[in-house]
Amino acid sequence: MKANPTRTFWSPVPSANIYFQSQPGTTIQLEYSMKVSVPDVSMLVNQLSTSNPLWLQGGNPDMKQRFVHQFSLNGSKMLKNSQSVFLNASVSLIKNDFVQRSRFFTEETYLPEYNYEADEGATLVTYANGKRSVNVFAKGSYSGRIQPLKSVMTLSYQYSYGNPQEYVGEQLLRQHENRSTVEVSLRSNFSLPLSLTVESATTYCNYRSSLDRVTEVVSEKVKGTL
Repeated sequence: MKANPTRTFWSPVPSANIYFQSQPGTTIQLEYSMKVSVPDVSMLVNQLSTSNPLWLQGGNPDMKQRFVHQFSLNGSKMLKNSQSVFLNASVSLIKNDFVQRSRFFTEETYLPEYNYEADEGATLVTYANGKRSVNVFAKGSYSGRIQPLKSVMTLSYQYSYGNPQEYVGEQLLRQHENRSTVEVSLRSNFSLPLSLTVESATTYCNYRSSLDRVTEVVSEKVKGTL
């Protein structure tokens, strides 16, 4: 079994923020930040936990820290007649993500890295660093008053994408997740003690697994409050 040498991790946390107002009622904000995650001790220690012989857990002393670079954009514009438009978008670039590996043994198997013989039917869980991945998010919305109904209507569209990774056997494979949501809400205030809110949201999700299996789901949510 390998010794567990001292590990030193470098964890910078740079950030930048730019705020811009081109004219009254119009604002744009750009932001950048970096987050660093250090593997915990259970991921790093090169020892095997055998408290449950059928569920073995081992560390990986070669684990690297995870870096997430996040870029975001926020914008808003006030229009005439109490109308407004908002935009929010972000991109996260992930390096050295933490990925769990599971190995199932159909027979007794010797593990030389731990000097241990796993029982038939046991599962070994370890960790590894994945390749680069990305998360994307965007949302735009419009809000305006409808005077005859004494109401405020809001329309919004939201989209997100991610490509997380998983191990299938000894292969590190990538998944793809796309999600879109359209929301409509109407808030009415007929008098001071009486108000009505109606909300509707339709979501479409397209999920392609690492084995190229495609799943599509459409959901509808309607809510009313008086």
